[in-house]
Amino acid sequence: MTPEPGGPYRHPSIIPAPKPPEHRPPAFLGRLRVIQLPGGAGWALQQPLVYRSAIPGVGEIVVPAGFVTDFASVPRWPLTFLLAGDTAHAPAVVHDFLYGTRRLRRATADLVFLEAMVVTGVPRWRRAAMWVAVRIFGWWRWWRLAHGAAD
Repeated sequence: MTPEPGGPYRHPSIIPAPKPPEHRPPAFLGRLRVIQLPGGAGWALQQPLVYRSAIPGVGEIVVPAGFVTDFASVPRWPLTFLLAGDTAHAPAVVHDFLYGTRRLRRATADLVFLEAMVVTGVPRWRRAAMWVAVRIFGWWRWWRLAHGAAD
């Protein structure tokens, strides 16, 4: 065997090849536990919610206990709420947290929302509609949170 350019000679029986990075599929690492706040002011997490993303550069997201969410902000229009309301609660909590902290770019936060909906088994047609909605209308909440406006 000849030495590799720029490196010492490595006999394959002595030095094992480096292991490829371990693939860890996206997953919620625990359950969503919330309590409704008085007067319908939202929902507060009773324990941290941990989500592991497979999107490069995202990693593990820990939403702390006490975080307040409204879940998916779906207008109460009859057809809209029927199609997308009262669903994807855990993905919506992670999405709200990412918007509030701005840990990621908005497009990446929206992609994490889509990935988390896949993980939780939201039907394809519903998650597509919800993802398109946050891409089209989410800028308003993103902007308001950036400028300190209350929801």
